[in-house]
Amino acid sequence: MEKEKMLQIVVPAIAVAAIIVVVGLIIVGTAPPTENTQPGSGKAPALAQGKKMIAQVDINSEGVGLTPPDVNSPEWKDIGNGLKAWDVKVGEGDVAIVETDDGLWHYTGWRPDGFVFDSSLRKTGDPITFNLRSVIKGWTLGLAGMKAGGVRRLYIPSALAYGPQGQGKEIPGNTDLLFEVKLLRISR
Repeated sequence: MEKEKMLQIVVPAIAVAAIIVVVGLIIVGTAPPTENTQPGSGKAPALAQGKKMIAQVDINSEGVGLTPPDVNSPEWKDIGNGLKAWDVKVGEGDVAIVETDDGLWHYTGWRPDGFVFDSSLRKTGDPITFNLRSVIKGWTLGLAGMKAGGVRRLYIPSALAYGPQGQGKEIPGNTDLLFEVKLLRISR
């Protein structure tokens, strides 16, 4: 008798708990991403207010590595003022990023000696959002025209990076920089 009473209480309680879990999963699974997406979640942050997504690829870091590119490779193309670019992968679609667009990016940056001074992969593993007006001149000039899904390497002379003042302890003054960058999303 004791067993039957216990089952009458436990079985309905388990059924209610299962329904709560399923409803919770449905709510969480359909909720839009927010700006406060947890680091390391692998999810793209929400678009800035007033922006509209115009191009996007899978949000992953594939194509961006932690090994610096060979500065002597014949793949480098001089695009002016000592700035060089190497399109490892050309992006998809008809839309290319312009200076006023927001881009969602994965990136790694090295000094010429191979030291990684910054990387979205090492910080949280999540991509970052910025537009080309808010970064060093070498990125503004070197990344304009990329399409979503593209991977580009940049060799940026010091004059288009941080110049004689450098940036903190990790980028001394007059240091050229190397980057590998993947554009994941464009929004206007």
